[in-house]
Amino acid sequence: AVISSSPDVVQREAIAAKFKELVAQGASPQEAALQAIKLVRQSAAGSAGRSAAEADMASPAPLSAPPEEVDVLCPAGPYTCFICTEAKESFERFLPHRCSVMPETLCCRSCFVAWVESQIDGDSAAIKCCHCDSTLEPAIVSRLVDAEHWQRYCSSALHRTLKQDAHFIWCPKCAGGGWVDANQPLSKCGWTCP
Repeated sequence: AVISSSPDVVQREAIAAKFKELVAQGASPQEAALQAIKLVRQSAAGSAGRSAAEADMASPAPLSAPPEEVDVLCPAGPYTCFICTEAKESFERFLPHRCSVMPETLCCRSCFVAWVESQIDGDSAAIKCCHCDSTLEPAIVSRLVDAEHWQRYCSSALHRTLKQDAHFIWCPKCAGGGWVDANQPLSKCGWTCP
């Protein structure tokens, strides 16, 4: 159950659906979360007879196109991966993005992917490069990890964004939530929200 669909309440399910749509169109999870919240709140404000200004919402920015899906060339001879310590051939040299300084040692693709996936599993807000510690762009993360990890990364981004919104109320009884009018604090599942 989710918080009621009264005109003053926006359901989390609608945000999640819009979020998935925006990510599928190429938005980063962070951009998609913010835009989904804006669009769904605007829609609710319109259906309640309020203007977008009253809902304190700005028009969403157009989605940015993902950067090229190309690894950085790092030509040289054979090397040893600094993570798995296995000898690798020169054609296996791999960097998923341009580090600020070319690393002296490299890790192989499978170790880099495992590094990124472990950060997603640990619910890190910013996925870092194991070479230069810079934050990886979502487009890089999406092409490195499997579908399950990408979905987890996207879901975490949406959840973190909703948690930062002081006006979004999570239902203590079910997995739902929404923006609740203080005059109408009853949820569909029967719980009286604060």
